[in-house]
Amino acid sequence: MKKFIWLFGLLAIVSFTSCKKSNDEAKELLNRILMVIGIPHNILVNICQDNNDNGLCDMGEFRIKLTINKNDTAEDIWKKLQLNADGSYLLEHHDPTKNIIMEMQDREHLAYNEGKFSFFYNPMTRELSVLQALVDSGYLSQESILSAQEMNNRPALDTALLTSFFYNQNLLMKNGLSLSIAMGENFQYIANALKTLDITNSLPQRLDACGGEQVCIDKILDPIILRLEINDSEVEGIVQNKSNTPYTIDSLTGSSSGDLEINRGIPPARITPTPTPTPTPTPTLIPTLIPTPIPTPTSTPIPTPTPEKSSEKNGVDGYIIKLNSRATAVCADGKTHYSERTVGEKGKLTFDIGLDNKCVITIPKGVIIDVNNNGEYDKQDEALAFEMKGFGDAKFVTPLTTLLVAKKRRGEEVSVFEKMIKDFDPVEIANQLSQQKQEEKIISQKLMILMEVLKVSMPSVGDAVTTINLSGVEDNTTTSIKELDIEGLIASLPTEIQEETLKRATAIRDLSILLDDLNSSKVDLASFMTNISDGGVNVNASVRRAKSSSTMFNVTDSFKKIISPNANTFLVESKLEEINRILNNAPIANAGADKRVLEGKFILIDGAKSVDKDEDIVKYEWRDNGELIGTVAVFASANLYPGTHKITLTVTDDVGVSSSDEVIVEVRPKTVVEPTPTIAPPTPTITVTPTRKLKKSGQTDSYEQFDDGYYQMGDNHKYYKKEDIVVDAITGLEWQDDKEVSVTDKTWQEAKDYCLRLSLGGYEDWRLPTVEELDTILMYGGYDSLDKVFNPAYNFYWSANANPATTKEAWGIDFYTKVERWRGVTEESSARCVRGSR
Repeated sequence: MKKFIWLFGLLAIVSFTSCKKSNDEAKELLNRILMVIGIPHNILVNICQDNNDNGLCDMGEFRIKLTINKNDTAEDIWKKLQLNADGSYLLEHHDPTKNIIMEMQDREHLAYNEGKFSFFYNPMTRELSVLQALVDSGYLSQESILSAQEMNNRPALDTALLTSFFYNQNLLMKNGLSLSIAMGENFQYIANALKTLDITNSLPQRLDACGGEQVCIDKILDPIILRLEINDSEVEGIVQNKSNTPYTIDSLTGSSSGDLEINRGIPPARITPTPTPTPTPTPTLIPTLIPTPIPTPTSTPIPTPTPEKSSEKNGVDGYIIKLNSRATAVCADGKTHYSERTVGEKGKLTFDIGLDNKCVITIPKGVIIDVNNNGEYDKQDEALAFEMKGFGDAKFVTPLTTLLVAKKRRGEEVSVFEKMIKDFDPVEIANQLSQQKQEEKIISQKLMILMEVLKVSMPSVGDAVTTINLSGVEDNTTTSIKELDIEGLIASLPTEIQEETLKRATAIRDLSILLDDLNSSKVDLASFMTNISDGGVNVNASVRRAKSSSTMFNVTDSFKKIISPNANTFLVESKLEEINRILNNAPIANAGADKRVLEGKFILIDGAKSVDKDEDIVKYEWRDNGELIGTVAVFASANLYPGTHKITLTVTDDVGVSSSDEVIVEVRPKTVVEPTPTIAPPTPTITVTPTRKLKKSGQTDSYEQFDDGYYQMGDNHKYYKKEDIVVDAITGLEWQDDKEVSVTDKTWQEAKDYCLRLSLGGYEDWRLPTVEELDTILMYGGYDSLDKVFNPAYNFYWSANANPATTKEAWGIDFYTKVERWRGVTEESSARCVRGSR
């Protein structure tokens, strides 16, 4: 299933033209720009103004027809959408009294009415999206979705809405509702769910608090998607509802259009299903990787119920841990059946029907693979880069079964290959090799190598892998896996990917030979191979991830700890080190943004955001114009001389591979200006509210004329303490000062929530301070950051101020460096709550 994300940077803004203008002088023709958001353009058919109020895009109406061909490049699509030479998308002849219709067709995801459906919008609608369609049809108010429309993580919500829409629509029409009535019930259900989920406030805030962290976004959206989708018990009540309201052009708020349904040829009433025979139950199946188009379901205006027998299938390569979109099964009747959204142990997927060899299962691109094989969804897990397919009677669905489906569709004879992969589990095979006889082991090793070839090449070449010659894999005369001609196996692949494919396939071959020499009590062999094959890490990183709980293994350890006592330790260790170097991922140094600072001021340059996929950076070096100045991840100093410093960070991994990044630090000279009796400095005009007092900043040195150190203006800091609260006698603010202020475990949103819930000193009105309020307790002069009345704290403290440039960052003050700066809202820092007003 496609992932329905249309990023804001690539909004398709559609222009309409017309053969003639309206003759009605009461109707003003306006110029207008529209945006299509969250709906993929390959399913758009027409966008038009409904001049004759019949709910259809007819000839002569203001409209544009978009046709995106399968082989269109991004540039081709952009040219089709770029309707004006200056890059604007102008609706030159827009009638503000006529509704807008967006007609779509998606046979892949809507199994009825040939995949055709339409969304209706008011004449002056803001955008063309699922959210806006809910508003314009009166299911939600415009005000209720403003925050959702403006949030940074909106594409994730748009994806959830569209996939839930398709799932609900198929379920309702499968149970006999007509298209228009099903759409009305579908929209009503989704709108009610969004209200319950607080689409107005908390849902957008929670999603945006994740920043760009996909695991965080998914953990929020998973239960939301379940809430947006109709379940079997609910659908019965909807179908029996005698007052079902159809979704038509007349359902638009404020519309005065006609009473026809959305599409032609849709029966207005429920249809009694006709039973069909129950197929033979199928064995357990396990999905893994490989793409091929889903068979197109035929139009089924009268749905027939499917067999009650269910099927369980398991997703492998490694095991699927999370579905972003449901797996599908298309059987001989042309209908699309969906798996449950939840994933069981070892990638188990459940379908509500029995599947046979006439069914083709598709596991969509983008599902999450448990690459570290720990049975948990975590940051190490990665998205599948292509579809996986398999026949309904298979035991497993893998890249191998995907290749089988593709070759059978090409009419190739693959019976030998089909028999070879029949019971092949790509994950557990690593644990099984040592128990297999030589002939069986060679077959397993061949399939492990072919799996790697497919996984490396499929994201780049798609169906072109069907040209792979399987004769070497099927050859039953092979006596050693080293006889397999890997170069011949990949010869039909494009030359630009052959080198990488050969490297990884050869490494998998050599590792499959070494598995007998590894101690399975020290390292889980299945996890070891999955981390390398699916996680893309080197041998060292894979051992650290796959080691047993009793085995200690650090970045700099040798491989001796995991080698079997009966093996030749020297030879095995040497070979593992060689493969480790081949599979090693180079580190990427990140010295951060350029900086400016006054001479003598403390500066901190953070290189901790440098990354290595193998998680094995062992050395940091900071050099200032070639001179070594630091050897840890973070460089901190107050001794940089005035001028421009080109500071280079070099990071090195355990294999000796290095990467460098440069940061420019400009140090401005400190100028102490002494006042002279002959020249009086200009006296600035200062307006001070009588009830407010200004505090000294604490700065005692002057770095430039007329700064705080020069004037030494304001009242001295004055505090008094009552138990765990410090009262500022100058500003009147009261500050939290218990042990909790030193804890660094709160994201920005958690810090705000924590202060609102805080009960301290008998008060309940605590809040997170503004950055200006935090600044009033910061002591800029001397060593200490706070007056001695406070408990000492040198952490970064959140303020209530968001970064106006992005919702992913918020302001705070680092009480160690005495610097105001922003920080990512998902990072964990400290909170010191405040009450009262300045």
